[in-house]
Amino acid sequence: MRGHASKASSSEIINKAMRFGF
Repeated sequence: MRGHASKASSSEIINKAMRFGF
């Protein structure tokens, strides 16, 4: 995960969540 996760947009968060399997 990157350091600016808090600045990531909803799409970015969902994209990362899909990678984790959420």
